[in-house]
Amino acid sequence: MTREYAGIIKRAREMGILEARIIPAEEIEVREWVRLKCEFGCRDYGTNFTCPPYTPAAERMKKIIGEYSKGIIFRSSGDYQKLNALTLKLEKEAFLKGFYKAQGFLAGPCRICGECPRECIYPEKKRPSMEAASVDVFATVSKSGFAIEVLQDPEEDPHYFSLILME
Repeated sequence: MTREYAGIIKRAREMGILEARIIPAEEIEVREWVRLKCEFGCRDYGTNFTCPPYTPAAERMKKIIGEYSKGIIFRSSGDYQKLNALTLKLEKEAFLKGFYKAQGFLAGPCRICGECPRECIYPEKKRPSMEAASVDVFATVSKSGFAIEVLQDPEEDPHYFSLILME
């Protein structure tokens, strides 16, 4: 089965994603406080269907992750929307390769429509970010061997991370 996962990683690199790593699903850190940061500190809270309160809370997310054995974390820099589009393509490719449970979690809030309409007009592209689903991105990404730190200078090039849960 590792060979099939390696094929997804190879494809990600061909598409322009900087790095991708397979992680055991049990290494994905889910914490209540992450959703609190969305609720108190993010302008998108309650305004976007891919953000809380419309996304899985921590207890539900823990159960969902428990139904998977692996995940693939993707790292990119520059435009996080490009990473999100590539993650959706990779999720579909994984599904078509027999990973029928493949489920993506994107980077940051959805910006496809600008302002989120009252009813999602792109449900096929609608995925929560890891943060919106209570995943502690810093802890999870660090466990997988990626370097991650809080940027101190707004001029620094940020790195973005997405995830596909797979079985």
